Amino acid sequence: MDFTGRIIAVLPARTGQGKNGPWKSQEYVMEHDTSNAQYPRRMCFNVWGEQKIAELNFVNHSLFENSIFLIS
Repeated sequence: MDFTGRIIAVLPARTGQGKNGPWKSQEYVMEHDTSNAQYPRRMCFNVWGEQKIAELNFVNHSLFENSIFLIS
């Protein structure tokens, strides 16, 4: 399933320790591109793993939060 929209919030990262070692998780809030809808739709998605979070946070947050992304 694919979603297109802009990131409107980057929530703080969470970390913890599991039986397989440390983990890291971060949530993002995205506003869907709903040009033909009456109200904008928002969704929250979660990214697991330090490497995946680093890949998604490759840009300064002020620029990142105003960009359009395709999430799949």
